[in-house]
Amino acid sequence: MQGKTFIEGTYEQMRNANIVKSSEEFSIAFLGKSKSYYRAMKAQNLEANNSLLTNLLNELNTRRELFEHAGGGNIKFHYDRWRGIEREIVEELILRATDRGFINKYALNNALSAVQAMIEQRLH
Repeated sequence: MQGKTFIEGTYEQMRNANIVKSSEEFSIAFLGKSKSYYRAMKAQNLEANNSLLTNLLNELNTRRELFEHAGGGNIKFHYDRWRGIEREIVEELILRATDRGFINKYALNNALSAVQAMIEQRLH
């Protein structure tokens, strides 16, 4: 039996944290796909590509910030779980971009510089 894919583990964390109630909601609201998309991925043991993970990360962050702002942050522990899931997605994307961390120090520093430049552009 094969192990869980990253997207499978992420879905389960989101379901356990009551961020999402069903695979249909996950597929439509967080992946931006049809209602059976995640179910089909799971059945075929397919992993999400970087674009799909980026979309998921953006949706998670946008919704958390919206709920956090509207709710006044009254349930901080709940939002901390959301942030933890967001962080895991970011870490997975970084691992993928760096060949699971096997990128050399020079290339890693260049990647970091590029990310910092992107942040600066968005701030201005």
